[in-house]
Amino acid sequence: MKNILLSLLTLVLISSVARAADFTTTVDHATPNVNDVIEVTVHASVPAGESFVAAAVFLAFDKTKLELTEQVPIGALPYLSLPDSRTLADINASGEIHAGGQTFPTGTPVSGSLTLGKFKFRALAAGTTNVTSAAYDPATKLFGNSLRRADDSRVIPSTPAPLPITIGGGATVSIQMDVASVSVPEGATATFQVR
Repeated sequence: MKNILLSLLTLVLISSVARAADFTTTVDHATPNVNDVIEVTVHASVPAGESFVAAAVFLAFDKTKLELTEQVPIGALPYLSLPDSRTLADINASGEIHAGGQTFPTGTPVSGSLTLGKFKFRALAAGTTNVTSAAYDPATKLFGNSLRRADDSRVIPSTPAPLPITIGGGATVSIQMDVASVSVPEGATATFQVR
């Protein structure tokens, strides 16, 4: 009897985990050079039983390695993204993005595979870094990832794994020039134009 109850409990737990919403992140170029711009996308996979009317998206980044340059609007119905309302300077100073979105028409529950947000970053310095995320927690992460149902209850999705980005030092450019002999008086400066 214990084995049957344990098996049923395990089956219930597995089915409830399988029904949970999942957030994932992707990057269009995981090995940029300094000054390159990359795009990080937040995706959701939401089962029909977890349909939602609004979403909160949280991303954190190393502000010494990456700089947010743009929050790309998502206007594909039935979901409209809502960017972090702070200025880019404030977002970059904090190293956190607090974005979200809602369904349209407002209050219409949706599920399935959706793009919740796109964020463009400029690579600032060579090295390895991660874009991370965190789930909503009323005690520690009020702006964490969550989905809000029509009845105002929350669905806490899985948290994406850290998204690794390796920034290179940039391309080396070699220039070969043919220069005629130039005489410059001592103390004077010569300027050359390369065409």
